[in-house]
Amino acid sequence: MHDEKEALNFINEVKDSLKDANHHTYAYQIGKNNEIQRANDGGEPAGTAGRPILEIIKQEQLKDIVVVVSRYFGGILLGAGGLVRAYGKAAHLAVLDGGIIEKTYGQKVFITIDYHLLGKVQNYLSRENVFIEKILYSDKVRIICLVVFEDLDHFVKEVQDICHGTADVSLGELGYFSEI
Repeated sequence: MHDEKEALNFINEVKDSLKDANHHTYAYQIGKNNEIQRANDGGEPAGTAGRPILEIIKQEQLKDIVVVVSRYFGGILLGAGGLVRAYGKAAHLAVLDGGIIEKTYGQKVFITIDYHLLGKVQNYLSRENVFIEKILYSDKVRIICLVVFEDLDHFVKEVQDICHGTADVSLGELGYFSEI
């Protein structure tokens, strides 16, 4: 999830796909510094559903995530403590089952060079564990890669040094990438 609108759209998709469920509870946390945090009990007693889901998200230190737990009432009243445990456990199992993707804050970088510099640049990228998204070949070589944001200035300087100042380096999208 990149923003609250995307989170709410996902929640509505789940609600639409499971219309016969009695409760759709959810929580989400979005932003580099978790600026947006919301929890909703979905008709359950206050604090018994959304809050336990949000606590699992925080405990696992997850970012840009939404967790929705849909419940079908089976005729047995769980009580407040039972609901807290059930929703917390369901959220925990969902996170485990869904898996966690590690992402790094970085920037897409476009490097355009002459063919004779390709080997040197690829060697540098490999040594520095820079993820190469794509290499395009035309009259020049264009390398599209992802660079950890904190390393960006050093990275650009090193590429220019390797290419004796002839590389055309431009910056693209800034954000979280799982490929770095």
